[in-house]
Amino acid sequence: MKPANKVLIVEDETDISDLMKLHLKREGLEVDCVEEGEEALHRMQTNSYQLLILDWMLPGISGLELCKKLRTEQKIKPLTPILMVTARAQTS
Repeated sequence: MKPANKVLIVEDETDISDLMKLHLKREGLEVDCVEEGEEALHRMQTNSYQLLILDWMLPGISGLELCKKLRTEQKIKPLTPILMVTARAQTS
């Protein structure tokens, strides 16, 4: 049996994460949602995800810092894609 395609959404705005989850589930994906970076770290260490959707601006550890931490500490499969999302108008 083929394992489910799992996605982890890390987004502190519930309306946004609910909308992403709705559309991903419609495509047949299994979706987990968390609101904080520390919970995302734990989930990535204890589960296997095929995609991480990561908000840039999170409370506590930022999405950008979380991404760096995940990549440098090798806490996730090296090839797990990370899609960064943001409501920021500028990147700097």
